[in-house]
Amino acid sequence: MNYPDILMQAVKDDRADGLSWKEIGAKHDLHEEQIRSGFRRWKQRNKMTMWDGVIQEGVAPFKLDLALPEVTVRDLIKKRSFTQLIFSDAHVPYFCPASLSILLQVIEEYQPDSLVNLGDHNDAYALSDFMKDPNRKETFQDEVNMGRGYHLKVREAAPKATYDIFEGNHEERLRRTLWRAAKTQAILFELTNLQRELTWPRLLDLDGLGATWHPTGSVVEIAPDFYAHHGDCGGDPFTKFGVSGISGHIHKFKLQSRRTIKEQLEWFTCPTMGTLNPEYDCHPQWQNGFWFFTHSDGERYAEQVRINDGRALFRGKTYTA
Repeated sequence: MNYPDILMQAVKDDRADGLSWKEIGAKHDLHEEQIRSGFRRWKQRNKMTMWDGVIQEGVAPFKLDLALPEVTVRDLIKKRSFTQLIFSDAHVPYFCPASLSILLQVIEEYQPDSLVNLGDHNDAYALSDFMKDPNRKETFQDEVNMGRGYHLKVREAAPKATYDIFEGNHEERLRRTLWRAAKTQAILFELTNLQRELTWPRLLDLDGLGATWHPTGSVVEIAPDFYAHHGDCGGDPFTKFGVSGISGHIHKFKLQSRRTIKEQLEWFTCPTMGTLNPEYDCHPQWQNGFWFFTHSDGERYAEQVRINDGRALFRGKTYTA
């Protein structure tokens, strides 16, 4: 349920005054969880103000005063020993600001050699076939700009890291929309420049960030004998791929293992960097966080960074948003 702005503003003031959710619920004659969930949804609908600077930048190419990496993840694989931070499913504009804050803190402190974004970075909300909240303020251009701003923050936190970005099923909504439009606007879609410009790498100016884009369905080696894929809802990754690797899509931490005569295989799944209270689902069984890997001579050490209510514990240090 979406509550009136005047009520949510009062709740915001109550939180600033130090009231607990239980006290606020009693004050406004609502259940504690109702008021907490309603407030989170209200903040999500109105968080565009957090990104005013990004949105005002428009779509001009990035001009960064940074020395972007001249190597790719393929070069790191040859090196064999490196660190890697992997995150997924931000679903901008449904991203979680607290999770982004902690992600940036860890990146800035540890400066991983490789960053991997497993996809569904942009939600492509405006292009969805599902019902939409008429109260949402963002346009598709706003979402693109917010996605660009998110990528920019990640790049500025680790300018020397390689940055690999996968296309997820939500980004694929753009292609499906264009294919439908091509049926009625076939003449326009004969223009190769139009087709090139209306792609995520161009909309997000990923070249300007020194990032590598991997289109839908890509299965890419990102470390020695370790592969990345956006993921899907079903199927056994060992049967599908027969290798060790990592995927996103399901919004939760998971580790599967399989031993063969020749080797020990592992498949990881990544949680979401998006909100845990989307308008289209009620209390989904999702988690916020990301993975930090250390690769050394074919071995890997995986560390979970779990984010709960804007806090995370990693290597003995507490990070707060």
